[in-house]
Amino acid sequence: MNPFLESGIVAAVTCLASLLVTFIFNKVAGIPKELKKQREADRERVANLEETIEKMEERLAKVEEAVGHYPEYRAQSLQIQNQLEQKDNHILEVCDSIKSAVIANGERIDKRLGDLEKREKNALRAKILDEYRLYTDERKNPMKAWSEMEHHSFFKLVEDYESLGGNDYVHGTIIPAMNELDVISMSDPDKLKELYQSRSVN
Repeated sequence: MNPFLESGIVAAVTCLASLLVTFIFNKVAGIPKELKKQREADRERVANLEETIEKMEERLAKVEEAVGHYPEYRAQSLQIQNQLEQKDNHILEVCDSIKSAVIANGERIDKRLGDLEKREKNALRAKILDEYRLYTDERKNPMKAWSEMEHHSFFKLVEDYESLGGNDYVHGTIIPAMNELDVISMSDPDKLKELYQSRSVN
């Protein structure tokens, strides 16, 4: 074989062997780096999991503590409910006593109002009777007349008397007699003067 060719083949094989050794070395040397990266990632994942577990354990401890206090909270709740029920019952009793007092006061007021109405009705009846006696008496009212104002005033008294439930002899005796009187207009001063002078004479 040609020494030149032989040295070229040796050089090529040497070069190829060198490349192969370098490639294998790089691969073998790179394995620990990848393993190291993977271990670091695993450690980080483990640390995160441990932190998560620790937080969950803290939460679980708080929940267990709250659950442990549940009977105590329940007892407090029942105690508060009992206190509220007692206060509600007291308020209801006070309301009942106020209601009874209001009813009693209402009855007293109704009685007083009834008494006042009776007195007012009696006073109106007396006033109507006085005016009836005045205006129908020939000696006190010789003209058997009254002014328009006196007429209006009298029938307002009758109206008030009726509004209080008054009736009796006013409608049967008094009103018919009063309707027979002559009504003198307020716009007739001469006739009014004559009316008042006739009354003053007697």
